[in-house]
Amino acid sequence: MTSEPEILEQLQRINVRLDQLTSHKRQYGREFLLGFLRSLGYTFGTLIILAISYYFLSKINFSQMFTDYIKQFMPKPIEINVPFSETLLDQL
Repeated sequence: MTSEPEILEQLQRINVRLDQLTSHKRQYGREFLLGFLRSLGYTFGTLIILAISYYFLSKINFSQMFTDYIKQFMPKPIEINVPFSETLLDQL
């Protein structure tokens, strides 16, 4: 078996190492780095999904579909067939 002073020395080394691992500065730095890397991952993932979506949607001809859809809501021009005589134009 190991002697008591050796055990105490090992315990002190373990305590020092635990203090190093659980220090607040180290935890703050680790949390900041993890948050930063997570946000980069979300950003790149979103860019990749948007690029793939843009590629596939650009293959579809939306312009004709869009114009047909808009034409449904646009009123057709009303033509009024009133002959104007020169006398009416002179009165203005």
